Amino acid sequence: MRVTRRGDFYLATRITGPRHNLLALRFAAEGELVARPLVTDRSPTGDGELDESTLVVAALAGVAAGNLELRTDYVVAALEYRRDDTRPESIYTDLAIEIVRRIAG
Repeated sequence: MRVTRRGDFYLATRITGPRHNLLALRFAAEGELVARPLVTDRSPTGDGELDESTLVVAALAGVAAGNLELRTDYVVAALEYRRDDTRPESIYTDLAIEIVRRIAG
């Protein structure tokens, strides 16, 4: 797994043979209120098997778990993914935890 930064986004990528996943998160600035994160599918065609709502729930659960583990309070303002990445959506929990660990550590 690799975590990098692109502008305001933190990207976690995971490539294991034929399986590949990308998650990009932008966290809210101090004082920024976020009712729901802006979600963007970055796949070129918009085709793919991933279920967006399941993926978003998994990623937010990962941020919550990372916050609990590290006693941080990151809030996701925007999330990017690719619908044409591989399943299962639960991998996005692990990607989000790793993002929080890397930026908080």
